[in-house]
Amino acid sequence: MKRTIRTVLLSLAAVLFLPAAAHATARWDVSCDKVTVTYTQFSSGTPGVAHLLVKVDDSGPPAYDADVRFDGPSYVLTVPLNLNDGQKHAVRVAHRWINRDARTWDETREVGPCGSPPPPPPVPETPVAPPAPVTVAPPVLAPPHPDSMDVPPKAKQHAKRVARKHYRRIVEKRKRERRHAQHRATSHRSPRNPG
Repeated sequence: MKRTIRTVLLSLAAVLFLPAAAHATARWDVSCDKVTVTYTQFSSGTPGVAHLLVKVDDSGPPAYDADVRFDGPSYVLTVPLNLNDGQKHAVRVAHRWINRDARTWDETREVGPCGSPPPPPPVPETPVAPPAPVTVAPPVLAPPHPDSMDVPPKAKQHAKRVARKHYRRIVEKRKRERRHAQHRATSHRSPRNPG
């Protein structure tokens, strides 16, 4: 009987005087949008301090990597993930109490497929060139006759003199060329006897 009373008293003392650390817990839930960690502890005792690491697919920088401090009986921490690429993901959550002797864990859970894949990028439209403006070429006009132009009379006379001189030169040149050609054509003959 002494032994039973002693066992009961020890059990009762253990429950009543057990440090708050033994009753600290942390539970987590994960979805494609977020990780939610719920901390609970006895309200008496020192504030809770834990280190939390949240990583997606064990690649790239962690979504969360810091110490969590809280007072009171419970605390909820939400870490946004916003996974919406239409694929499955492995979310790793590592929890370690810093000032408690409670359970520490490092777990990975698979979520997904998360959301729908993003729509494909829009296909750039090939710009349709506007129709080229219709360009109508101005009619080709013959140069105006010198007599029809508004030219002072002295200039008209000068133009006529220059044209006549030019014409005479051309005529003289042709005459010379004909004489020369005729001379070459007959130069091999002996001179005619005028007698």
